[in-house]
Amino acid sequence: MEVAEAHACAVSAVQATRENLLPHYGAVGGQRVAGSQDLYRFDTVIEKPTPTEAEQRLAVPGLRAGHYLCFFGMHVLTPTVMDFLGPRVSLSAALAELARREQYLALERANRRRRGRYPSQRRCRCRRTFALG
Repeated sequence: MEVAEAHACAVSAVQATRENLLPHYGAVGGQRVAGSQDLYRFDTVIEKPTPTEAEQRLAVPGLRAGHYLCFFGMHVLTPTVMDFLGPRVSLSAALAELARREQYLALERANRRRRGRYPSQRRCRCRRTFALG
């Protein structure tokens, strides 16, 4: 919440994730914010990318080879995201549109993803969405 308030924009928590786990998560691509070790400005969001797609569109300078920044269900969003959500629009698609239209940051957090028995359980337990007003 503090990062979103300080930068007056949407922020999502991400974690560096090995490419073999990409089919379970939405992923982002962008650049590290100057002077920060764990904050990224991103402009690309892809839900469950293939390793090839991630290599071509989601590479983030400074991450280990074969690792990508993936969501794990913690978001502080601006009200603008509501303009993009709908019955046939996924959260990842809405976040991708949000990233195209306004500043959207990713805050890297290590060892925060919960370990469920199955990926779908992991997503259900972790997903919490907040909106800045």
